[in-house]
Amino acid sequence: MAKKKCKLELANHLPLELNEIEFLNDCFLSVEVSPLEQLRLVQIFNRVFSKNEQPTMCGSCWRDLIKELKKALDTI
Repeated sequence: MAKKKCKLELANHLPLELNEIEFLNDCFLSVEVSPLEQLRLVQIFNRVFSKNEQPTMCGSCWRDLIKELKKALDTI
């Protein structure tokens, strides 16, 4: 039997999976984000927004990425 993924649909019909929602909520509550968490954030962003961004040290790039992920999470 195939395992079903629990998905919540965003307003613009882009899926955000339950484990991603939990990860984002945890991540946004923490003060610091580890390199592995940064990689996961970029992976979620790329999948949800059909982009091909790479991890970066650019502060304003992270600000914009986080802002978009928060908007996506707030639409649920």
